[in-house]
Amino acid sequence: MTKLFLTLAVLGVSTFLLAACGAMPPRDAPKMTSPPQPTAPGASEAVSENYRLDLGSDVVVAFVEGLTPEMSEKVAYVTHVSSGSQAILNRNGMVLERHDGRGDGSSRLDAVLGDEGQMARITAVLTNGEDASPKPHTIGWVPVVKFSGIQYMRRWDLVGRITRPDHADLVENHLGPELYRIAFRLDGYAGPFYHSQDGDAAYLNPGTQVYAVKGYAPEFRLATIEGGKPTLYEADTNPSARVGEDLLDIRGKVTAIDILNDDGQMTVLATLDEEPTIRRLVDAALEAPVNQRNRDHDGPRYFLGFRLADGTSVVRTFWLESGELSRGIMPDPRLTLSVFGAIPKDRLPAANGEPRISQRLAARLGLAYLSFNVPELNVTGKPHSPTVRLMRTSEFEALRGASAGTMIPDPLVWVVEAQGSWRTGGITPEEAREDLSVGLVAFDADTGSTYGRSYGNEPMLERRGTP
Repeated sequence: MTKLFLTLAVLGVSTFLLAACGAMPPRDAPKMTSPPQPTAPGASEAVSENYRLDLGSDVVVAFVEGLTPEMSEKVAYVTHVSSGSQAILNRNGMVLERHDGRGDGSSRLDAVLGDEGQMARITAVLTNGEDASPKPHTIGWVPVVKFSGIQYMRRWDLVGRITRPDHADLVENHLGPELYRIAFRLDGYAGPFYHSQDGDAAYLNPGTQVYAVKGYAPEFRLATIEGGKPTLYEADTNPSARVGEDLLDIRGKVTAIDILNDDGQMTVLATLDEEPTIRRLVDAALEAPVNQRNRDHDGPRYFLGFRLADGTSVVRTFWLESGELSRGIMPDPRLTLSVFGAIPKDRLPAANGEPRISQRLAARLGLAYLSFNVPELNVTGKPHSPTVRLMRTSEFEALRGASAGTMIPDPLVWVVEAQGSWRTGGITPEEAREDLSVGLVAFDADTGSTYGRSYGNEPMLERRGTP
């Protein structure tokens, strides 16, 4: 079996989407400008009936001309989308090819082909003399396919950058059964106000086969054969996703996590390969709530590359300040702390006369620092509602009642105070243990190194609201 490279990652994002995130795509990624929009029921605006008919009951008819040398004349692809069943009709309405797909797809096709009214609509377009070849226009679609309400994005090849040589490729037999066939192509056929629907693909022709990938849920990964090579598509938008695991089927499959710089070259800044760390960070991502309406993409951006045991990789954008793992996965602040702590200090955002750590990032890091149990203290309620102040280390020591004296150097520290629940532990007898409601931590405003934590029931900082 011929081996084919299949190691792909999430760089197939458009200029449109990245502009919304405050960043441009890496230099080696193609520029795209118009992603498909969420589907309204029955929406197929900006598509002439010369290109597409929606017959209801999940049946789509696409009209194309000159698609292949064998099909130089206009033909109709009749697709029952959810089953992957499809028939190709010529100008006379005769079936040139047929694939019955799964489930009740065969009977759905029979119902259309045996319906005189539906067939009259199809043959009327086939014989109307109108050209059905694709029209040139300036729309640049995101490279996606859509099935079962899930929009999947094609992953760009990063072979040799974050994949170990011994797991560098996948063979064809990693492809699972055929699940779907593309019903309608957007590029050249759909206008700028078209709403994407199940069965659509940005750049794949009708009839393109779409496969499951062995070892992965189809809600996460699908595959096609493009240019003779398997090509992965991974879930980007899923209206049914509630937690990260609904978007990422990677539990038990991750062998290492790379932190990649947003420099156009995807430079690896650090690699986390200890099993407890991998398990903790993967669990944090998969158990996190999902908010795919989030558009809070300010501040420094990196990428997390999850190396998988089969040699493929999953790469997702990660914003330090909001803590979002693309797309819409909102992990606990402790993931932010782990990523921040692994980035070499000289590769953190440039200071430009200001602290490298912004006030907003300080709030997330502070909540994370206060979320860990220590031998003498247990966290019984998550920290929340942080108050954040920038001060000199000597000021922080004075705040805690310590005599700092003359400190040289006297670096700037972020001091974060939060509400929460902590209970003393360790060797303290149960009857003598205390419940505390206010936590405070200070850490270097440039490096993140901690200077100390305090707990009590009275706030030390003047309350100035949440940053």
